[in-house]
Amino acid sequence: HVRSRRQRQMCIRDRDYIRHALSRHGGNVAQAARACDKHRRAFWALMRKHGIEAAPFRQAALARRAGD
Repeated sequence: HVRSRRQRQMCIRDRDYIRHALSRHGGNVAQAARACDKHRRAFWALMRKHGIEAAPFRQAALARRAGD
């Protein structure tokens, strides 16, 4: 399966966008989806597509709070 350069760039952009939203919202998928104007299920589907888990973002948020 060959992807064009543009498709690869869009995938990278999507993946970064999802990661940033999850990071901003402490791994809370519902809040991240809402901030991106996406339905929670659609956001989960994008996460699955890109192999992104919410747990590491939750753990990072907890670690930041513990360090404060």
